[in-house]
Amino acid sequence: MQIELDELVIENRITSFLHTSFVAPYVKDGVLDGAIVENKSGRGVIRASMFIDATGDADLFDRLGLETYVAHSVQPSTTCAVFSGWQSIKGFDLSKGNARPR
Repeated sequence: MQIELDELVIENRITSFLHTSFVAPYVKDGVLDGAIVENKSGRGVIRASMFIDATGDADLFDRLGLETYVAHSVQPSTTCAVFSGWQSIKGFDLSKGNARPR
């Protein structure tokens, strides 16, 4: 899936900012004009005409002082997956809490 997502980013000419953290909104003349971010290169601003707050905690909205709410039915913050059949992997004993070959 990681390879597929990387290919989607490349095909759609999306600029990705890996290992980059949101710091604060950049507001100019009372309008959101960018997102202040920080990474190993230092602190900078990503400017855009549109932003999607996908922080999971509405960090951008909250720091802009916008109204937020908590839904009655909360969605898990991570993707959930169910795995089965692991005991059939030859040479591994997962019942002992490890994944070392026998």
